[in-house]
Amino acid sequence: MRILYDYQAFLMQSHGGVSKCFVELISNLPDHVQFQIGIKESDNIYLEESGLVPNLCKCSKTVNNFIFNHNFRGKSRLFNWINANIHFYRSSLNINRNYAIELIKQTDYDVFHPTFFDPYFLNVLGNKPFVLTVHDMMPELFPQYYSTNDGQIINKRLLSQKASHIITVSEQTKKDLIRILHIPDDKISVVYHGSPINRGKFFPAIISGKYLLYVGGRFTYKNFLLFIKSFAEISQYYLDLKVVFTGEPFTKKEMKLIKSLNIYDRVIHLFVNDSQMCNLYQHATAFIYPSLYEGFGLPILEAFTNECPVLLNKKSCFPEIAGEAALYFCLDDFENTLSPILMDFLKHEEKYSGMLRKRGRERLKYFSWKDSANRLSAIYESVL
Repeated sequence: MRILYDYQAFLMQSHGGVSKCFVELISNLPDHVQFQIGIKESDNIYLEESGLVPNLCKCSKTVNNFIFNHNFRGKSRLFNWINANIHFYRSSLNINRNYAIELIKQTDYDVFHPTFFDPYFLNVLGNKPFVLTVHDMMPELFPQYYSTNDGQIINKRLLSQKASHIITVSEQTKKDLIRILHIPDDKISVVYHGSPINRGKFFPAIISGKYLLYVGGRFTYKNFLLFIKSFAEISQYYLDLKVVFTGEPFTKKEMKLIKSLNIYDRVIHLFVNDSQMCNLYQHATAFIYPSLYEGFGLPILEAFTNECPVLLNKKSCFPEIAGEAALYFCLDDFENTLSPILMDFLKHEEKYSGMLRKRGRERLKYFSWKDSANRLSAIYESVL
């Protein structure tokens, strides 16, 4: 059996959950499954490190270096228009898309698996089956943060209807897909993410003292505003407690809020590599995930792997993924139980930490990239 993947996730992300998921699954496919990825240029760190694509080149022309790195209003819109209408323009997008189309037309594969929602391939796919992965339903659940003409929403609906089969990364996302797009239950299968293979080496802490760890984005549904206000409240009782953020730098608006809450000296932001990320998990008092919605929540497994106690907002797929290996709170516009639950955790930290670390180790046994890749292989066979 031969599977053809395309370039989308690996051009869209230099790093991130979608591209990481595909690299892990492809790397763990059973031996009888052959694969090819239709891509020539990418800056994706996972794809580069994996060696899955021989002779992979760095991106030559993207929106970032378009017109000599000059930034101006409408730059992305102009770049996208040129890509869509001037097909001989040698951008990384057009190079990869043309290569993927060439491979699709050759029909030397059994199943096509696009890695995101651009429907560019529909007119050349013919009768070949294709499998689609839906990682989350964020734009549909939070439409106030997306344009009504958002391509992801429109294209996801189109491809979901036309796909031979759909994969979601959690039962929660499957339920959302059925409810919102009215996709039949038997057309959707759940394939979980796997856990990180190796625990990071244990080194002395890069951050001294007690700290809470917040990983990833802080926009809208991530619930940063309510979380940071709760931390400010708790920090009055625990004067040595800090909070560490990874991801993008704070915006001016976020910095203004942090200063107004009088916690500027208690908030730390870091850019970290994978080994440093493991270090932060290993030495954190707890990992806090206040998000209102996630498709899966891979940082939960990262925390379990590095034996970091986990506290989760009781929303979305979190109870499905973490089970009894986390403490749960409610944090939204109507209810806030984070403060009392976190304060109880801190008061009885030794008891809770030991219990959560043990449960986290047990919970990891449910998540294996090898098992997930075997399940994916069976889905491919089912559409032939």
